[in-house]
Formats: sequence, C-alpha cells, structure tokens
Amino acid sequence: MEMTASKKSGAPTVSLRAGTRALAVALKDTNLHVRAEAAKALGVSALHDWPSIKCIQPMYNLVKRQAEVEILPLALSENIGVISYNPLGGGLLTGKYGKKIEPSQSRLGRDKNYGKRYGDDWMLDAAMNYVAFARDGQRQR
Repeated sequence: MEMTASKKSGAPTVSLRAGTRALAVALKDTNLHVRAEAAKALGVSALHDWPSIKCIQPMYNLVKRQAEVEILPLALSENIGVISYNPLGGGLLTGKYGKKIEPSQSRLGRDKNYGKRYGDDWMLDAAMNYVAFARDGQRQR
C-alpha cells in the first residue's frame, strides 16, 4: 500500500481506494471482526502518533443490540464517540407496522434485507410493546 505525506501536516496518508482495498482483503482473507480492526487501527495510530478514531457508527437500536458486546465497550474504553446507525430500526420502532409488515407499506416489506433484519415476530412484539410504553408515558404527563 502506497503512503504519502499530507501537504498540510506532513502526516502519512493513504488513498481511500488503497485503504478500502486493504481492509476488504484483510476481512475476506482472515474474517476479522470490526472490533479487532478498530483496535488494530487504534494501536497503529498510537504507534505512529497519527490521528486516532474519533467516532464510530454501529447499528444499534432496541432490537439490534450486538454492539453492546464488543463495539460499545471498546468505544467507552478508548473514548471514541458513538452515533447509532438505524436507531429506529428502519421505521419498526416508530409503531407504523403493528403485528405484520405488509409489502406495500414500506421498505421493511419491500426490501428483503430489511425484512430479514427486522421481520422476526419477537422484534415486532418488542416494537409494539415499546410504542405502547411510549404512548402511556405521553398520557401520564
């Protein structure tokens, strides 16, 4: 991977294409996890006194909480900001679906990837319970 120096700061830089290609090869060849890659990037940046990771954007919401296992603890320990990706679950957590996702209603029904991601019955139940809880809280104010 070819590295050059930034004209402004003199810090080493890598083209976006080269960096993305290297990451894709590493993930494909060794099946590395995001946490391992983030930890590695933090270590390399510290070793060379390069700018560090400042913020990450994992998928995180009421029904997709895998980030709690490794990604959020890493962010906490390394003082990295977190901005959740897909916080409303593609609309699932807004209460617009009810117990069934109809294809004509939204991308959760039309898009197979969203359907796989959020179509489980327990997720629909969790969303309905969350919406009921939120509505009850509104009434009590």
